[in-house]
Amino acid sequence: MIQVDNPICILNQDTSRNFLNSSDPKDKFKLFMRATTLDEVKRLYQCTSESSDRASSTIKFRDEALEDTKNEMQELETQVNKLRKLKNVKKKLTTLQNELYWVIVSI
Repeated sequence: MIQVDNPICILNQDTSRNFLNSSDPKDKFKLFMRATTLDEVKRLYQCTSESSDRASSTIKFRDEALEDTKNEMQELETQVNKLRKLKNVKKKLTTLQNELYWVIVSI
């Protein structure tokens, strides 16, 4: 496959003249990067790195939220257990009150 946008595959006269007349290593390096498509690889790597950083931040935020939710759940479970015990105590109180009533009525 011919890469039309690759300056090495299709080297027009202007690009050739600029390359040959250029003594600036930066220009030659830019042409090398374009010819080897390393500039595109570098751009894709940077995009991927940014995406990875965003994903890591999101994971960290959600892990913290999960920890908060776990703590809240433990507190709620503790309250539920206390309410169950209270319900049992109320039941026992009602039973004892009824027994007391029958004892008083029996006398």
